[in-house]
Amino acid sequence: MRTTKIISAFVCVILSLTCFNALAADDIEVLLKELSGKTASSGRSARELRGVYNEALDHLVPLMAADDFEYRYDPQKLFSLIAAHAARPGAEKERQSLCEVMVKRLGKKTPQASRVWLLRQLENIGSKESVSALGKCLEDADEEVREVARRALEANPSSSANGALRAALKDAGDARWRIGLINSLGQRRDTRAVRTLVKALGDPDESVAAAAASALGNISNSTALRALFKFYENETGRTKKAVSDALLDAGTVLAGRGDKKAALRLYEKLYDQENEASIRAAALGGIASVDAQKGLDKALESFKSNQAALQTAAVQFARNAADPDLNKTMADALPGLRIALQLQVLGLLSEQGNERTQSSVIEMLDSREQAVRLAAIKALGHVANRATVNALLAAVSKGREEEKAVMQTLARLGGEDVRSALRQKAGSGDSEIRVAAIKALAARSDYDQVGRVMKYARGVDSKVAVAAIEAVGSLGGDSEIPGLVGIVLNARQKAERASAQAALSSLCRRSSDTSAVSTRIASQMASSDIDGKRAILDVLQLLGDTSGLDAVMAAAKSKNETLRDAAIRALCGWSTYGAADSLLAIASDKKQPLKYNVLAMRGIVRLLKSENSVSNATRLDHAKRALAAARSADETRLVISALPSINDTATADLLITYIDDPKTAEEATQAARELAESLKKIDREASRKLLRLVPDKE
Repeated sequence: MRTTKIISAFVCVILSLTCFNALAADDIEVLLKELSGKTASSGRSARELRGVYNEALDHLVPLMAADDFEYRYDPQKLFSLIAAHAARPGAEKERQSLCEVMVKRLGKKTPQASRVWLLRQLENIGSKESVSALGKCLEDADEEVREVARRALEANPSSSANGALRAALKDAGDARWRIGLINSLGQRRDTRAVRTLVKALGDPDESVAAAAASALGNISNSTALRALFKFYENETGRTKKAVSDALLDAGTVLAGRGDKKAALRLYEKLYDQENEASIRAAALGGIASVDAQKGLDKALESFKSNQAALQTAAVQFARNAADPDLNKTMADALPGLRIALQLQVLGLLSEQGNERTQSSVIEMLDSREQAVRLAAIKALGHVANRATVNALLAAVSKGREEEKAVMQTLARLGGEDVRSALRQKAGSGDSEIRVAAIKALAARSDYDQVGRVMKYARGVDSKVAVAAIEAVGSLGGDSEIPGLVGIVLNARQKAERASAQAALSSLCRRSSDTSAVSTRIASQMASSDIDGKRAILDVLQLLGDTSGLDAVMAAAKSKNETLRDAAIRALCGWSTYGAADSLLAIASDKKQPLKYNVLAMRGIVRLLKSENSVSNATRLDHAKRALAAARSADETRLVISALPSINDTATADLLITYIDDPKTAEEATQAARELAESLKKIDREASRKLLRLVPDKE
């Protein structure tokens, strides 16, 4: 479909830009569809094929170089499709015929842009028949033509292309051009170019010399390798680095050819002779790739050296080799390594560590460097046993980051040994260790232990108790709520009460029966002290269930000012609409201090705005009662601001009564506009009526 559109567009371009008599437009379209493979071929002879390809190019060549770049795209794309179709399997006659036609149009009479496009197609489909013409293009005055011709020869499957490239290199003067030709000969692995390339190793331009080295590395015959090694042994500076890289590449080439022995000799020679650690490290990688055992030997040697790059390469080798003995050697050396290498080895052991490396890793938990301690904690995550648990729990005292890392590691560790060790450590022993173990049980979501942890929450050790209370908040359910309420009411320490209150809030949020929970909690109010009652009020507020309102309202009438204040504030922050009537009662109670009237009014307005599950009629009734209870214009305006959330025509009738009052006109007008917009969805006439009563914006 895309090809057909291109052909149609191309024919339109021809009709608009050219005059021709050879073929009618319809004939051109038919021909182009055939040549691009959209219709069946006519089974032409080679001579006939050259004729129709010439016919097509007569029309395409001018347009592929049109002054307007926009007009070039379709003809260039179309000719690419024709070339691709001619090069399809089983169509050698068409491919050769098209190439023969193209090479005859590479002269200067053809516009430069079209020559470039023809050369690009020859890069894709050209063979022996195009080599001679491409070689001549290497001498062209136009730089782009030369460059595209070079790439076409580089891709040409005929060995004769090598001669054209060698001849061009012999006469080349510009360094960039020489580099391009050298790269092409290297890519083609032209052994006959080796002598020329060897000479180029000594070129005063280091970029040319580096390109020659790379090309020789690609060729990798015995002559090339001898020359590279000879130059490598006697040269210094940037060119030597290029030669080293070329030799490494040569090892890859040799191994790819299946000559692993030759590749190994090359890599070993580089490893043994090179002073540059990065080259030796690369050579080590090469050795390992062709001979695992020798790679292991060299990796050990490298790891024991004082060269950072070699040691890093050895660790990387170990990561790939997964050899237990090598890992053990590296683990044993950990204390004496520099920090960066310690981190690398610990990273390796975090993937492949085992009980043989465990003790060395545990030793690193006492490192002065936090990064090392954290890496050691992570590395122990690969060994699930009691020794790991004991070491990790002890490491918690090192700092917050260490504690976080320990919890993450213990949360991932599996196995009965780990589970049993944590439960044992949580139950008795050093206080800090017990705290860490309890936190780990929570991190592991060990729900089976919630009953036991609840006992720890009532223990005499305050630190352990707080940790256990927090764990209950993570692990517990409805059955733990009474116990937490008891702690809230009877806590010995403020920290315990605060933790119990937070844990209780967590359980309440997860509770499937908030009514029963609220009733149970509210029943504890009478037996608690003031601090306990305040904590219970906070939890009842969070639950927001109506079953707790009576207890809160009773507290709101308390003679104890602290308790009364807490209760009223709990009502004002109540999370569900059930508190609306209680809030209205406080807002309209003139015996209450003004601050509580204001808080209650704000509470009812918040509920009016946020609660959509209650009927409009109920909310509107509460709004009217709030307006009646308002003690000031400010409170009236506050309630009016909530009215647009009650999307009802009755709300519109209420708002209208406040539009003409100068004290409330601005808020009522704004609220009316907002309500009218909402009313459009349910009653357009009521919306329009309301807007007619609203003053226009100034």
